[in-house]
Amino acid sequence: MKTTIACPIFRQQEKTIDRLTRQINQSKDIQEKANAAHELLEETSILLNCEKYDEQSGDCMHCVMISKMRTETAQILLKASQLGGAREG
Repeated sequence: MKTTIACPIFRQQEKTIDRLTRQINQSKDIQEKANAAHELLEETSILLNCEKYDEQSGDCMHCVMISKMRTETAQILLKASQLGGAREG
Protein backbone atom coordinates (compact mmCIF):
# COMPACT_ATOMS: atom_id res chain seq x y z
CA MET A 1 0.00 0.00 0.00
CA LYS A 2 1.58 3.25 -1.12
CA THR A 3 0.46 6.36 0.64
CA THR A 4 0.13 9.85 -0.76
CA ILE A 5 0.47 11.86 2.43
CA ALA A 6 1.99 15.23 1.57
CA CYS A 7 4.06 15.63 4.73
CA PRO A 8 7.88 15.74 4.75
CA ILE A 9 8.03 14.18 8.23
CA PHE A 10 5.82 11.26 7.16
CA ARG A 11 7.74 10.78 3.92
CA GLN A 12 11.06 10.66 5.72
CA GLN A 13 9.82 8.15 8.32
CA GLU A 14 8.03 6.14 5.65
CA LYS A 15 11.35 5.21 4.03
CA THR A 16 12.55 3.59 7.23
CA ILE A 17 9.16 2.09 8.04
CA ASP A 18 8.97 0.49 4.56
CA ARG A 19 12.44 -1.01 5.03
CA LEU A 20 11.52 -2.42 8.45
CA THR A 21 8.23 -3.81 7.14
CA ARG A 22 10.05 -5.60 4.31
CA GLN A 23 12.57 -6.93 6.82
CA ILE A 24 9.77 -8.30 9.02
CA ASN A 25 7.94 -9.85 6.07
CA GLN A 26 11.03 -11.48 4.57
CA SER A 27 12.64 -12.81 7.73
CA LYS A 28 12.07 -16.38 8.82
CA ASP A 29 13.74 -15.81 12.21
CA ILE A 30 11.42 -14.68 15.01
CA GLN A 31 14.21 -12.76 16.77
CA GLU A 32 15.01 -10.81 13.59
CA LYS A 33 11.31 -10.04 13.25
CA ALA A 34 11.20 -8.90 16.89
CA ASN A 35 14.23 -6.65 16.44
CA ALA A 36 12.66 -5.02 13.39
CA ALA A 37 9.33 -4.71 15.21
CA HIS A 38 11.06 -2.91 18.08
CA GLU A 39 12.61 -0.47 15.61
CA LEU A 40 9.22 -0.08 13.93
CA LEU A 41 7.71 0.96 17.26
CA GLU A 42 10.37 3.65 17.60
CA GLU A 43 9.68 4.96 14.11
CA THR A 44 5.89 5.01 14.47
CA SER A 45 6.30 6.74 17.83
CA ILE A 46 7.95 9.66 16.05
CA LEU A 47 4.87 10.04 13.85
CA LEU A 48 2.37 9.53 16.66
CA ASN A 49 4.08 12.22 18.74
CA CYS A 50 4.58 14.68 15.89
CA GLU A 51 4.74 18.25 17.13
CA LYS A 52 3.28 19.47 13.83
CA TYR A 53 0.11 17.40 14.23
CA ASP A 54 -2.98 19.26 13.02
CA GLU A 55 -6.30 17.64 13.87
CA GLN A 56 -7.90 19.47 10.94
CA SER A 57 -5.48 17.97 8.42
CA GLY A 58 -6.55 14.91 6.46
CA ASP A 59 -2.90 14.00 5.99
CA CYS A 60 -2.33 14.05 9.75
CA MET A 61 -5.44 11.96 10.41
CA HIS A 62 -4.31 9.35 7.85
CA CYS A 63 -0.78 9.37 9.22
CA VAL A 64 -2.04 8.70 12.75
CA MET A 65 -4.38 5.94 11.56
CA ILE A 66 -1.60 4.21 9.60
CA SER A 67 0.91 4.66 12.42
CA LYS A 68 -1.48 3.20 15.00
CA MET A 69 -2.06 0.12 12.83
CA ARG A 70 1.68 -0.35 12.36
CA THR A 71 2.24 0.09 16.09
CA GLU A 72 -0.35 -2.58 16.87
CA THR A 73 1.23 -4.93 14.33
CA ALA A 74 4.68 -4.42 15.85
CA GLN A 75 3.29 -5.03 19.35
CA ILE A 76 1.67 -8.28 18.21
CA LEU A 77 4.97 -9.43 16.68
CA LEU A 78 6.82 -8.63 19.89
CA LYS A 79 4.24 -10.52 21.95
CA ALA A 80 4.47 -13.50 19.59
CA SER A 81 8.25 -13.50 19.89
CA GLN A 82 7.97 -13.52 23.68
CA LEU A 83 5.52 -16.42 23.59
CA GLY A 84 7.74 -18.31 21.14
CA GLY A 85 10.75 -17.76 23.39
CA ALA A 86 8.84 -19.03 26.40
CA ARG A 87 8.06 -22.27 24.57
CA GLU A 88 11.67 -22.75 23.48
CA GLY A 89 13.08 -22.18 26.97
